[in-house]
Amino acid sequence: MELEWKYISLLQGHGVPKIYGLVRRSDKKSDKEYNFLVMEKLDQEDLEDKFQESKRDFSLNKLIMLADKMIETIEIIHEKGILHNDLKPNNMSMGIDARNSSQLYIIDFGLCKPWREPDGSHIKYQGMYSFFYFLSTLGLANSAR
Repeated sequence: MELEWKYISLLQGHGVPKIYGLVRRSDKKSDKEYNFLVMEKLDQEDLEDKFQESKRDFSLNKLIMLADKMIETIEIIHEKGILHNDLKPNNMSMGIDARNSSQLYIIDFGLCKPWREPDGSHIKYQGMYSFFYFLSTLGLANSAR
């Protein structure tokens, strides 16, 4: 959770929700510690839910708008030297108020990694595009290319 907080704090702004803090709470009965990210409120449904709710029938205009916002946000994330590693409709949500209701937000930065080596070179590409999620769950590196 701390790593996710670090990346979101670095990225917050256009297409990434505002983060207000990282809160830790301990459960004295079980001796477990829980971490919570306090962030800007977004729509309760993710993009996958909205797509299913529409019977998988988004208009062409809506698809173009979403694709444009996805590409724009992903470019910003990559410009900061970060790979999301878990891009999917379940990790995208819309704003909820009149000010940001058409804004697409990318969420869940728990699998983020830098795409540059410490010397500034590009990390070595590993795997096939269809296996990005699987590889990232194993801790292997993906590529921004």
